[in-house]
Amino acid sequence: MHNIFSLVDSVFPDAIIEISSQQIDEALGMDALRQDDEWVLWPRSETKISEADAAKFINTIRNVVEEHYLPKGRPRYCSSMFRNTPVNHPEWKYKPDVILVGHVMRTKERDSIGWIKIKVVLEVKENADLLSDGISQCARYAQTIFDAQPGRRFVPIVLIIGAEVIFFIFDRSGMIASERISVHDNPRKFLRLIVGLLFAKEEHLGFEHTVTKKGDKQYIETGGVEYEVECIYHEFGIKGRGTVCYRGTSIDQSVVVIKDAWVDVCREETEVGILTKLNGRGEKELCTPDGVRVIPQIVSHEILKTKRPGETPGQLIEVDATTAIFRGDLVVYDGDKPKWAWTDETKTEKCEIRRLCRITMKPFGKELCTFTSKKELVTAFGDIIYAVKILHRNGFIHRDISYRNILLYQHNGVLRGLLIDYDYAISIKRSTSEAVAERTGTLPFMAFDRMKKNPKFPHSYFHDLESIFYVICWTCILFRGRGYENKRQFETEKKPYFDTVVAAWNGDGRHNSTRHDIGCRKQGNVANGCIDDILVDFSLYFNDIKDFVQAYADLIFVNDCNFLNPRGLKKFEEKKIMLDKRFELETPPTDEEKKDQIDEYSELPIQMRPPFVTIDSLRDLVEHTSSSIAVEEVLPDSAYRGNVRGSTQVRAKRGKSIAAAAPIDYGISDSEISEPSKSPKGFDNQDWLESQMLGPMKRKSRNSEGSSSKRSKTESLATPGDSMSGAFDVSSSSKGKGKGRGARAPRIAEPPFGRNQSSILELPEDHPDLFGTS
Repeated sequence: MHNIFSLVDSVFPDAIIEISSQQIDEALGMDALRQDDEWVLWPRSETKISEADAAKFINTIRNVVEEHYLPKGRPRYCSSMFRNTPVNHPEWKYKPDVILVGHVMRTKERDSIGWIKIKVVLEVKENADLLSDGISQCARYAQTIFDAQPGRRFVPIVLIIGAEVIFFIFDRSGMIASERISVHDNPRKFLRLIVGLLFAKEEHLGFEHTVTKKGDKQYIETGGVEYEVECIYHEFGIKGRGTVCYRGTSIDQSVVVIKDAWVDVCREETEVGILTKLNGRGEKELCTPDGVRVIPQIVSHEILKTKRPGETPGQLIEVDATTAIFRGDLVVYDGDKPKWAWTDETKTEKCEIRRLCRITMKPFGKELCTFTSKKELVTAFGDIIYAVKILHRNGFIHRDISYRNILLYQHNGVLRGLLIDYDYAISIKRSTSEAVAERTGTLPFMAFDRMKKNPKFPHSYFHDLESIFYVICWTCILFRGRGYENKRQFETEKKPYFDTVVAAWNGDGRHNSTRHDIGCRKQGNVANGCIDDILVDFSLYFNDIKDFVQAYADLIFVNDCNFLNPRGLKKFEEKKIMLDKRFELETPPTDEEKKDQIDEYSELPIQMRPPFVTIDSLRDLVEHTSSSIAVEEVLPDSAYRGNVRGSTQVRAKRGKSIAAAAPIDYGISDSEISEPSKSPKGFDNQDWLESQMLGPMKRKSRNSEGSSSKRSKTESLATPGDSMSGAFDVSSSSKGKGKGRGARAPRIAEPPFGRNQSSILELPEDHPDLFGTS
């Protein structure tokens, strides 16, 4: 439990509930509420209360306070209509005991009320034996509300245990809770809590007040410009950045993307800071040689505010919106700036403090799957490769290249690539001095070395290039053609989604998988450039770019240091020393000399090459492939709309979203590993892998069959489409009326038009002081 004794007073001080402590005391003396020192509708003799009686009790409090103290208030209304019937939702069949909504409801309106209209949930349990179950249900309700209400800053939930209540706040740093408040022995605090939930303005219940409504349209004013906005993406889960993106259109019809995200206050390098530095280099520096901008331009940025009590009674002042506000003395400061907070008064665990930031950027892009031809798709990947070059040239690494973070936008009538989301980007200088164990990324697109328990290399540009390779494969496997509606229909195919390599990379395969296990499996899929197991999963539409994908793999995986034993590694180190001396030129190399350099250095592991060797080689590969792809028939615009949900969807999981699991049975028999010259198809065992590397692994024939490894029938810990993020486990194993989602069809990641990638479950390991002492 995360007990903060002053939580009710912190969330609902007099200035926010708009009645004074004296008026609270007066209300407690009214016969309509209390007689003979006990509640009329909840006498001391009753040690528990039913859902219906709880709703009646709260509505009585509303009527009394509204009549005597807040006649012009706009109170919420309480109902228990969902105690036996799930709230209308396509996936979750949750039955909240008591809810608060903004208007009077009738039972016949029940089907029209979804989670988007629910302001607060109160869960009722008979006794303390059900406390743990009650907390888990509260977390599920909070996560559901966050998901249904993009931009919600925090969610208040009340748990009634017998004749006591616990008040929870769920925000982007996790969960905080009050002490147990006795309804009978502490009526003053209980009444303050209920009045706050009923009468406080929506801003003080966590609603995003900077998004305003005019008729049926929504608007945001930022950077001195008002934009008509439409929410196009929001991040799933409780804890983390809670990113929300809006498409904004100004009065002059310029289109931007407005991004709200909760940023860790201790991050040394933020997205705003990195993009500001990059944009300071000038337009030409951020464009490809043919003038395509591949790095976003910042239009404006700001830290969003909230209102808190000032020094004068009743006064409200604007302060930065942070998750420190309700954590009081648990927050640890560096001077006057919050660093992190203890999760409770025992001071045994810590959580990050996050600040709500808004960035307005352009150009506005669309989802990667809206490409109109394979030529366009390959060219866009070339743009992203060039973006990696720009970042490296300016001293940065992206660290989270994923399907979601590659967009397409119109440039001179052609769709080109744009690399977005620099929340986890860092400087190269910092990367080379950081702990190697620090990792971040989106699970199916992370470089396999960065997923291991003991990575060999700190984050580098070549990890970003490897992530692009996985995005290419993800796209070619999960889509069967151009346009959003061309998602792969695995349920109609012989090979199910769960048997594909992307399912294994996403933690959705046939095995229980840890991040390390998935990294080993991925390493087996790309061992020394042999990617037969990947190419066989490609949709037929992408057959004519398989050679491009194979050549890409050759450039980044052949002779990779991860596939070399010490003897093979030493041989390449000696060659690198020789080449460095040979090409140590006082003047820039001529084109012919540069070509010689590329040819010679390309034989080295990617980790030993000068960056331009691999990047320029990949760019040449893209140009050659793009020029050789046949022209395709133009499809109607409706084929590329980005708001259609297909029947087969896969949500890519964040890099820290996979729970620990038992060791995987890879199904490799002794006979399969007895001959060093053979590598069983689909091998994943890291010890076996390293023991067989007596030098660069001999590549299997492109048309070799190989025997499929046996598969464990154990289901994955990460249920397809489930988020493993948030303060609690909200998996489908829950019991009772809070029953979670069952297994369902996998999801194709849908950024930025739908939710997809889970929030990070835990903090980045480079968070200052997080694992040390204050």
